[in-house]
Amino acid sequence: MLRPKRYFDRMEKIQRVTERLADDCMRRKGLRPGEVAQLIDPGQGELLPDLEYRATQGFGFAHTLRPIWEPSDAEADDWYLAYRGGEGERVKWKTIASSGSIAGGGCFGEARRRVSGSVLDWVWARSAEQDYWLIVAKVIEFDDRFPAARAAWSRCMAERGHPGFQGPMQPWVQAREKIFSEHDRIGRVTEQMRADEIELATADAECEISSGMVDLDRRIREEFLAQAPPQYLRDIKRIADAQTEALQTIEREGLDP
Repeated sequence: MLRPKRYFDRMEKIQRVTERLADDCMRRKGLRPGEVAQLIDPGQGELLPDLEYRATQGFGFAHTLRPIWEPSDAEADDWYLAYRGGEGERVKWKTIASSGSIAGGGCFGEARRRVSGSVLDWVWARSAEQDYWLIVAKVIEFDDRFPAARAAWSRCMAERGHPGFQGPMQPWVQAREKIFSEHDRIGRVTEQMRADEIELATADAECEISSGMVDLDRRIREEFLAQAPPQYLRDIKRIADAQTEALQTIEREGLDP
């Protein structure tokens, strides 16, 4: 049985080591490290949403992107070039539910390759399990038991000032798209962007609990894994193998002292 907590614990360790290696690289270049926080919300699937985390970090997008320390406008271009590399160094990726590109150069790209062998392998080890949750969310959405719980959740969200949402993954998707598009546009995360994400994520978590969505999610998820089509099982194995290899590298090379 695939358990979200195990995946998020492994994911957090891979991210933490990657960030530390990137920070060490920045120091060698005479630059201040990014000091990006490493918190990961474990509240997905059969686990209750982490209300304390949501109240301070939202879904975790802004907090992951926003360094505790950010370079000034005057040094931002040089700093981000050293940290993430140039636009031509970005690596395109495509996983089971989405596609995009990720920093392939600079200190961050160097750290990703050291942890996972390549930037693409790092995507699978660190990020691709999010695609699994998106796929299972679709399975849940089309289950006959889901409409009543979804309606209760939608009413709760409207009462919290967020009308129009039809399903519980929509706030996550909306927050992610908004945060990443704005970050790509201006190169940083503002306090207002972070506050908006926190407010939406907190409302979503509280409504998932009060509507009974979490219990239903757990039952449907267990049924799906018991009879998942082979292509999903192959991709789940690829994710698990990529994480295992990265964790073995971290242990073998003493990257997480």
